[in-house]
Amino acid sequence: MTSRRAAFLVVVCWLVVAGGCSSQQVGTESGQPDADREFVVGPTSPVLAAVGADLIALDTNSLSRPGHLDQPLAMGQTRPGGEWEPLPTPDERFGLVALASAGQSVVLAGASCKDEECNRGIVEFYRLAEDRKSWDQLGDGIRYETGLAEIGAGEGQHDSAYFSTPAGAFIVADTGVPVEVPPDASGVAPGYPCIVESTAVSVEVSGPLVENPAGPEDHVVTSVRALDLNDPESGWKERSKPDVVLTNSSSVCGPNGQLFVQGGVETAYDASSDRWTSRPVAVPSETMIISLPATSAIRADGTLFVLGSGGGPVWSRSPDGDWVQQDAVAAALISSDKTVLVAPPSNTTLTFTPLED
Repeated sequence: MTSRRAAFLVVVCWLVVAGGCSSQQVGTESGQPDADREFVVGPTSPVLAAVGADLIALDTNSLSRPGHLDQPLAMGQTRPGGEWEPLPTPDERFGLVALASAGQSVVLAGASCKDEECNRGIVEFYRLAEDRKSWDQLGDGIRYETGLAEIGAGEGQHDSAYFSTPAGAFIVADTGVPVEVPPDASGVAPGYPCIVESTAVSVEVSGPLVENPAGPEDHVVTSVRALDLNDPESGWKERSKPDVVLTNSSSVCGPNGQLFVQGGVETAYDASSDRWTSRPVAVPSETMIISLPATSAIRADGTLFVLGSGGGPVWSRSPDGDWVQQDAVAAALISSDKTVLVAPPSNTTLTFTPLED
C-alpha cells in the first residue's frame, strides 16, 4: 500500500473522445460557463487546486449520482472570501477527473470511459488558459485497456504536477506536454508520492503484521524511493527506510517529506538529507493525523497544517517541528499564495477563508 496525499474523484461517463492535437483549444458554446448556475464545492473529497490567490474547483452539481456523469463538467474559481464564479470547461464528459497546479497554471487530467467501470478508456490533459476563457489540450489522448479506475494528483503548488491515471503516472510542467513517469523496481510508477520541491518521494507501507490476533495490526515501511521531476528518465532511486512499527499506514506530506504521527510520536523524513527522525510530540496519542483529499496544506514559511481525527480539529507544525492545536475546526484545507485557506464544516458548499494562527 502506498502512503498517498492526493485528491481524486471517481465518476463514469458515456462519451468516448479520441486523442486530440497537441494544441487544441476547447471551451466552445457547450463548454462556456453558465452564470446562473449555482456552484457547489462538495464537502466530501473536493476536487480543487490553487494557483496564486485563486482556487479552481469541480462543481459537485456536475455529478448526477455517485459514479456517473451525465452532463459536461462545471468548473469554478474564487479568491479567498469570495463567491465561487463559473469557468469554462472542456467539452468532453470525463468519467475520472483530477486537478493540480503546475507553476502558474492549472492542469486537468480526465479519463473518458469505454465501459461502466471505467477500466478502459482514454486519458487527456488540459491546461487552463491564462485568460481563463478556455482549456488547451496537452498532447494526444492516451488509451488504456486494463487500468485501475482511479485518477489523482499531488496536492500543493509546485513547478510540476504529478498525476496518477489509469494509463500510468505523468508529470506536467508549467509548459509543455505530459511526460510519462518511469516504473520503479516493482514494475509500476508510484501512484501518489509526496512532492518536495523538484523531488517526488514514494513511501510504500506494508501491513498488517499481526503478531497478536487480539492486538493492533502493525505496519512497516518496506521501501522509500525518490524521482527527480526535472530528470524523470534517470529513474527512481532507493532511499533509506525508517526502523519503526506503525499502527496504521496514514501519513501526510510535510515540507521536507512524509510524516507519520501516531501514538504521540512523529516519524519524519527529510528528503534533502535522506534521514528519518522519530521523537515524541504534543499531539495526543488518541489523535490520528488523517491523510485524505484537502486535509493538509503547507504555508510559504514551511508551516504544515493538518486535520486531526475526531471532527476535524486543525493542528499546525512549525518549521522547527513544534505541534500546536489551532482554535479552528475545518472540513478542508488548501495552501493558496502565501497563506493557508480553511473551509469550516458545511452541509452544502465549502467556503475558504485565510486561517489565522
